[in-house]
Amino acid sequence: MGKCCSKGHLEDTGNVNLPTSAAQLTQIRRSHSLTLLLSGGKLLASVSENPIPANNEEIDRLQTLHYLFQSLWHSDYSSPIEDSLKSGGLHVLDVGCGPGTWILEMAVKYKLSHFTGVDVATMFPNDIKPRNVTFVEGNLIKGLNFVDNTFDFVYMRFSVMAYTDKQWEEIVVNELIRITKPGGWIEFMETDIRFENQGPAASQLQNYYKEFSYSKGINNETSLSTHITRYFESTNQVNALKVNREERKEPIGKWGGRFGELVINNFVTFYRLLRPHLAPIMGITIDEYEEIVETFIKEVEEYKTYANIFRCFAQKKDILINAEIAATSLTSSHLWLQSEQSEQSRFGSVQSTEQFIEDMHD
Repeated sequence: MGKCCSKGHLEDTGNVNLPTSAAQLTQIRRSHSLTLLLSGGKLLASVSENPIPANNEEIDRLQTLHYLFQSLWHSDYSSPIEDSLKSGGLHVLDVGCGPGTWILEMAVKYKLSHFTGVDVATMFPNDIKPRNVTFVEGNLIKGLNFVDNTFDFVYMRFSVMAYTDKQWEEIVVNELIRITKPGGWIEFMETDIRFENQGPAASQLQNYYKEFSYSKGINNETSLSTHITRYFESTNQVNALKVNREERKEPIGKWGGRFGELVINNFVTFYRLLRPHLAPIMGITIDEYEEIVETFIKEVEEYKTYANIFRCFAQKKDILINAEIAATSLTSSHLWLQSEQSEQSRFGSVQSTEQFIEDMHD
């Protein structure tokens, strides 16, 4: 059974069934009814801004990530909403839903709640899906087409490299809070883009990936995990006492068992999908680029390379709480005003008495 690091230690990944082959991933894709319109191996709805094509290989990679993280966390989310989901009536949104794997599984598990997936690339199923599932096309940066206070739970993952630091701070977090109901929860799950214990090949791939990201206006020099809590709190719209952060360590390579083997396979797929973009920046041929990737596969075993994964979730302030705070503030102000008026009245009476005495002497 695969092992994974958790809070600095190797932890059993549990009994979650991980995909074991490309054939199994294909079966998963078919079982989710991903009726995709393909043209030359690429989705017709692929996004030009995204350097990674939304093809079957990328869908398989995203689905593998889903099961890896499900195994790593022993859950699909960390926000305290389990009982409410079971009771039903909750409206849940998955932003950047991709092929919809998370949405589809959640919808089957919690049949009494409704789930909506939104993505700029329509690789999700449009026809065959559970009755409590809706998929829509949308762009977070341009503003999601939902009214304020729509969802009880808003979830987003795998998006650390989709936005600039400025967009994360000024748009992303604020937009998700806007469409969340008062008292609802917002949750992010992301991987730090920097590896721990990385070797020369990993460093080379990561450094040129950063350079490529810079060319797209994305500054990934800083870790999102160290800033997301501040982004939440800076909005002044979440309960400061209910901003939570959890972290796991993800082994990369066979040294981490079956789990680590799937992780390295996923990263290799990722770097190969980026090959047309990174090789020219590195000034090397495709074959030379492939040699670096092969070296990366070998060196993770020697260096025991791993990545940090985190979840950050927060509760939006409740309207009733805000109303109580406002009422308390108003009451305090009123009492203060009464006290000031009383003091002024008393002071005025003293002045009148003193004036009366002076008049008597005169």
